[in-house]
Amino acid sequence: MTSSQKVTTAAAFRFAITLLLVNLVILWLIPESPAIYFASFSVVACLWFMDFGGTVREKLVAYGLGTLAGAVGVIVGTLAGGNTAFAVIAAFVMVTAFSMSRVLPGVVPVASVGPQLGLLLALLTPGDSSHLWVQTAGWIAGSAVAIVAALLIFPRRNQVASPSPTPATKPALVDSMRIGLAVSLAVLIAKLTGVEHGFWAAAVALCIASTHLRRDDTTKASIQMTLGAVGGVVIAAVAIYLLPHAAIFVLLPVAAFWSKYESGHR
Repeated sequence: MTSSQKVTTAAAFRFAITLLLVNLVILWLIPESPAIYFASFSVVACLWFMDFGGTVREKLVAYGLGTLAGAVGVIVGTLAGGNTAFAVIAAFVMVTAFSMSRVLPGVVPVASVGPQLGLLLALLTPGDSSHLWVQTAGWIAGSAVAIVAALLIFPRRNQVASPSPTPATKPALVDSMRIGLAVSLAVLIAKLTGVEHGFWAAAVALCIASTHLRRDDTTKASIQMTLGAVGGVVIAAVAIYLLPHAAIFVLLPVAAFWSKYESGHR
């Protein structure tokens, strides 16, 4: 097994075991609560989208920013989700802003995608503002567990530099607005059609729009990342909504490991 394969396998195991642990704990402490979804997707945000091989300090800063940004997204999404127009506007403005954060220095670009899951989940989860603090607490709790896992469970110590920011150019702004438009359209369609679990449509739109397949990097790894992300979303949807809890706890870590490993993320 090559060093790259070892890193990928460790990342997949870390993601799978943490996701399972968070689900078990939330179900035990507060069963039938929407907090479980927000805790689960905060783990996805941290250990999927924000997984990188920087120093401990860089990881703490990146995960801290991601947790805070995601919590803000949950709050905004919960408050705006009851109104279709507000939901679409919030999706466009915040997704565009998150995407533009890629031009900022340091580890900020690491947290440019994952925390958006909190916003989308809140926008498209049935409920009202009475769930605000439960959903926000679920997000923060899941992030806290994920941060500990990132630092202690087969931590990446390859000292890969944190991603370089995207140059602050007009194309970067246009690209960010394109991502915001794609996601906001998915939110609009989900709201107007009343499709059940519309979050998944918005999540897939985010995954695909945020994966850049430029002419110079349309490689097998890039394609695997997209397929892994979309495949993981679809499998998780089936596991969470169609299967009994006992089956979920068997299939969820397997699906999580497979999707993370196949994505070849970073």
